[in-house]
Amino acid sequence: MTRQEFLSHLHKSLEIESIPALSEDTRLRDLEEFDSFSILSLIALADEHFGIKLTSDDFAAAQTPADLMRIIGDNRFS
Repeated sequence: MTRQEFLSHLHKSLEIESIPALSEDTRLRDLEEFDSFSILSLIALADEHFGIKLTSDDFAAAQTPADLMRIIGDNRFS
C-alpha cells in the first residue's frame, strides 16, 4: 500500500466530510469527525490491511496520519 492509498483509506474509513483529503500532517484530533468510533475504525483498518493491533498507547502517541504510519511501520508503505 502506498502512503497516498493509506491516506485515502483513512479518509474513507473515518467518513471525513470536513476536508476534501487528508495529508500526512493533518492533526487528527482537530477533525470534527474524529471520535471514539474513529479510533475503532483505525484499529480495524490497521488490522485488516497490515495485521497490526493498535493500542491506546499508540493513539496517545499519534497526532497525525504520518505518526500512524510510523507506528504501523514506514517500511510497509511503498
